[in-house]
Amino acid sequence: MKSTEFRIGNLVLNDRCLNTIENLLSDGVCTLKTKQGNFIHARYELIEPVPLTEELLMKFGFKKFDHEPNSEEEKCTEYCIGKLSIVDWGRGFIMSNSFSFELRVKLEYVHQLQNLYFALTGVELQLSST
Repeated sequence: MKSTEFRIGNLVLNDRCLNTIENLLSDGVCTLKTKQGNFIHARYELIEPVPLTEELLMKFGFKKFDHEPNSEEEKCTEYCIGKLSIVDWGRGFIMSNSFSFELRVKLEYVHQLQNLYFALTGVELQLSST
């Protein structure tokens, strides 16, 4: 992965373990915090993005709503937090502005969601401890 895609606080995978970026260094290395609270160094090319899943959306505090289709709509699931929603029609997650579609961004990875959420709200998106 490119270092320009990440921010401090992003969740990433290193050696298939979930870690949080603590520091972005200029020499191709970053500092990661493990789930156990230890700090390790990893090269950017060894870091992998965390795929976005329903389970992670729920842990970030999104609320789930199933929408039944009417005449021309497809069935979809909507995940809401504040005035932002993520919609899944079964083909991936799309972030929008409360279904108005003034804003539509396809999200594949957790760091994309974290970065976009911060850019739009100025608030860090945090996983709940449960």
